[in-house]
Amino acid sequence: YHGEVVVKDDSYKFSDSGTYYTPPVGDYKNLMAYLDNLPMVDNPEVFGMHDNANISFQLQETLTIYESVLNLQPRVGGGGEEGMKSPEEIVDDLAAHFEEEMPEKMDREKGA
Repeated sequence: YHGEVVVKDDSYKFSDSGTYYTPPVGDYKNLMAYLDNLPMVDNPEVFGMHDNANISFQLQETLTIYESVLNLQPRVGGGGEEGMKSPEEIVDDLAAHFEEEMPEKMDREKGA
């Protein structure tokens, strides 16, 4: 528990990056400027976790998005119009595009 340190030290940072700290006492405008500069998505560091925790979160989000896309697809069969892609083909194309955009797999043997 760091309560006393936080209260007594005006320069105390809640994260190693220094992004999260208690703003100095001031007017409403300064407080809102501080809040506007915070990241839209909290980094794992603010919760005391390693940056790799974000990988698990992003993987889970990706699976949720894929599931949502698949659930939105119509449940129809048949030939369809010639030249038109089926819903499955569209999802396959999207998945292939996302896979192409992914960074190379990290070599665990070379990682530090």
